[in-house]
Amino acid sequence: MDRSPDKERNAARSREAILDAAEELFADRGYDATSLTDVGAAAGVSRGTPGYFFGGKEQLYRAVLERCL
Repeated sequence: MDRSPDKERNAARSREAILDAAEELFADRGYDATSLTDVGAAAGVSRGTPGYFFGGKEQLYRAVLERCL
């Protein structure tokens, strides 16, 4: 599998886009009303990508909080 620098940067950008989208959606809708599918759509990635990077909604929520603090 090719692990070129461009692919690594894309992964970092995707991760940041997911965190940005999740932060906005959690703030606007709340935890319960936000799904990983919603986050993926808002971040412009596939619906499974947030789960790939963060494991689940709770872990993504924690990552958003950690980034804010």
